[in-house]
Parts: sequence; C-alpha cells; structure tokens
Amino acid sequence: MHNAGICATVAITVCNILATGQNVIREAPTTITFYSGGSLMKTALPETKSATFSGCIFDDQKLLGCITFRGFITVSVSPGKHTFSASLSSHHPAKNSQLEMTMEPGKNYYVRAVEEKYYFRHVLGSAQGRLDVVSCQVAHEETKDSGEMTENNEKTWQRKPVPTEVPPCAVAP
Repeated sequence: MHNAGICATVAITVCNILATGQNVIREAPTTITFYSGGSLMKTALPETKSATFSGCIFDDQKLLGCITFRGFITVSVSPGKHTFSASLSSHHPAKNSQLEMTMEPGKNYYVRAVEEKYYFRHVLGSAQGRLDVVSCQVAHEETKDSGEMTENNEKTWQRKPVPTEVPPCAVAP
C-alpha cells in the first residue's frame, strides 16, 4: 500500500509538471572553447591583424576567463543568444570586438582570439581583440601545444604547465 501511494504521488507530480509546460527533459550542455591564436612573430609588428591575443573573454558583462599565448578556456553556456568579447582588460568587456552567437544545445563551439594593432589610427596607436569562429579541426591544429588557463589564489590567470587538449570534435552518427 505504501509503494502505491508513492507511485501515485510521483504520477501526479509528473502530470502537474507537464500541465504547467515545464520541461522535464534536460538539454545537453553547450560548450565553447576560446583560445589565443595569432602569430607570435607578428606580435612585435606595429600594425597587424593577427598578433597573439593576451586578454580576457566576456559573455556580455560576465568575465569567463583570461587567456594568453598558447592558452585556452572551455566554458559551459546556456543555449540561446550570447554576445562575447575579447577585451585587453580584465575589468570590462570590449565594445570594439564583439561576436554575437546563437548557441544550440549539445554543441561544441571553438573561437580563436587574436589581437589587431593599428599604428596610425590614433597618435599613440591602438590595439583590440578579435574573435573568429573556427572549426574543431582548425582549433585542434592551432592548439597542439596549448594549455588550459586557470585562475590562481591571487586572482590572476596562468596557463597550466602541462599541455592539454581542447575538447574533442563531435563524432558524426
């Protein structure tokens, strides 16, 4: 008799959830990997569109993490629209390097961050980040000796000393 009461309670709860339109099926997590791309050789040039990025990644106003040469971060995000930015500051997102994406449930996304430098744009020159969506294969090729970035006790970001891999590419069914 006790088990029948539990089963009836569970059935009523499930019916109530379905009647109110609540989703009982959990969506698969969506991940996005940001990595520092660009050419180390071009970083020293006064004007380039593909210097190595060293800065922080934001999702709207939320800091996701910071990356430097040969570093990456992988984060889970909710499906839907997002506005990411590659900022040279750890305090605020950049308005001049935004990437809008609509994330689908269960997918993995890969984004290369590079730094663009402009020598004659202002008197002293300027720099900004740029985000490029790339395929999983390109991300793996460009991050062969990369390491995941972690935050330490002093609230600074550093690359793990041992190379690690970005998340694997999805296997086609």
